[in-house]
Amino acid sequence: MNALSQRRLLDTFRLAQIGVFILSALNIALLLRGIPEVYASTMQACVSQTVCLERHLPADVFAQLEPMGWSPAGYALYQTAADLVYLLVFLPLAGLLYLRLVRPNSVYRWVGLLTAVVLVALSTILLPLGPLILAQTSPDWQRFYAVLKTGSV
Repeated sequence: MNALSQRRLLDTFRLAQIGVFILSALNIALLLRGIPEVYASTMQACVSQTVCLERHLPADVFAQLEPMGWSPAGYALYQTAADLVYLLVFLPLAGLLYLRLVRPNSVYRWVGLLTAVVLVALSTILLPLGPLILAQTSPDWQRFYAVLKTGSV
């Protein structure tokens, strides 16, 4: 490989790194912005069986929380914390893999970058409900969510 093609490959990799950092920051911002909406919407019973999200309880099951020892606020706090567990596990793992694998002369740098992107995407936008609820409750966030999730406008 000549010096010019190595330089182009390095420039492409740096551009990819910048894109990954921007995308990761936007994903994390969207997740953190959606936390209050997850908490507020999970504290309410689902009225329609066709529009319920996976963690929203139907009204009849929601009424059974009290006899089982759960308050609506406790259930909402538990579900919100479950979304944050993804962030607390996958984000440090993505950072560790990035620091260990993404080095200038490493043969694993592209694999490390791709793995970090996948872990950040899983922890921020694909698994948690916060961004989805935020997109459903606010039309302003709907397009932003679609761009981050699909990568297209």
